[in-house]
Amino acid sequence: MLWGRIWSRILRVVVVILAVSLISSGLEIVETQVPVGVAGYVYMPDGSPAVGAKVKVTGGGDTKTTTTNSKGKYAVTLTVSSTPVKVTVTASKDGYTGSASKTGEGTIIINVYLKSTGTKGGGGKESKKATKIYISLGDGFNYSVNDTVILYGEIFPHMSASVNIVVTKPSGDKIAETVLTSSNGSFLYNFTLDEKGEWCVFAQYSGDNEYSSSKSNTLCFSVKIRVKVLTQSVSSLFEKNYSKIIIFGRIRPAVPFVPIQLYMSFNNASWYLIEEARTDNNGSYSFDLSFPIYGILSLKVIAKETEETFESEGEIFIVKLKPMYQSQLNKEIKFLNEKLREAEDKIKSLSNEVRELNNKIKEKEMIIDSLKNKLAESNNTILSLKEELSRAEYKIEKNQIMIFIVAIICILIGSLISYVLLYKFKKPL
Repeated sequence: MLWGRIWSRILRVVVVILAVSLISSGLEIVETQVPVGVAGYVYMPDGSPAVGAKVKVTGGGDTKTTTTNSKGKYAVTLTVSSTPVKVTVTASKDGYTGSASKTGEGTIIINVYLKSTGTKGGGGKESKKATKIYISLGDGFNYSVNDTVILYGEIFPHMSASVNIVVTKPSGDKIAETVLTSSNGSFLYNFTLDEKGEWCVFAQYSGDNEYSSSKSNTLCFSVKIRVKVLTQSVSSLFEKNYSKIIIFGRIRPAVPFVPIQLYMSFNNASWYLIEEARTDNNGSYSFDLSFPIYGILSLKVIAKETEETFESEGEIFIVKLKPMYQSQLNKEIKFLNEKLREAEDKIKSLSNEVRELNNKIKEKEMIIDSLKNKLAESNNTILSLKEELSRAEYKIEKNQIMIFIVAIICILIGSLISYVLLYKFKKPL
């Protein structure tokens, strides 16, 4: 019975090793599929959105094509083998083309400005010189509430001019201010983001007697909440041949329904997604995991980007899963041996008690036999006494009869004597 249990434990360990091998091979497959989001805007040479422009996105051996929407925006997702990756975006519309490249991971923002591919003819001589305005954001498009945006711009041809800046808030309110360009045509404008949502900004030159008016490209970007991922407690234990990890954490400020992803690594180089959760109304999250493995693991938690929040990565923490299979098996064998010895001692004790009870039963049986013999003797004595009582009663009856007869005889004799005496004394003298 004991050896059967030991072999069962050994077979479980073999199954666990095979499962770890399968998991490792499966994780290697996941490592080769990394999604990378690419998005941005395409602008015409005059700065207006290139609506319906054809866009080709290439990177990491994957290529996607799409067209821009009514705001000149495009968005695709590439699948690459590793990150960071270099992505090239090529766009075209109505004889205008443009391209731009950028290296990154996660979500990559690439804007494309179209240029003329040839000389476009026209009838008549222009009375004013054409102007163009280009604007860009100094820190990209990742902004949170209370951040300060630095808007860079340039007017062509280079000259000192008054340029109107128009900022549209998510609420629909507008900010309109005028800035003066430097002699090289550049200008700078700062504004603070006090609302979350989509903001848009463009620059416009009204023109003068020599130069015509122009409007820049419109830049739209989302203002989100920047959260911080906090891991409050991590505990590990061994349970039924599995290493169990329990993780509790939260994000601050508290935002509900934010996707939380838990990643695992053996070498801090390759990370594998192992579990997903969402924050509750208090911004808290938890993971309860079981692994058929042991060793030193690196874990990290990532709060994924949503419409309200940016993606945020927590600190890496180390978890040591002790190799407890053999030691646990030895402990269980030792425990079972102790239980077996206790059972054997109990059996011996019970055997002694059974022998004592058998001896007592024999003693009781001897006492019962003795009592039976005494009862039989008593019955015989009673029978004997009954016989003697019967003989005594018979003698008593016989004696009573004899006494009665003697009494009668005595009475008769007395009567006879009395009669004789009476007769004798009555004779005459």
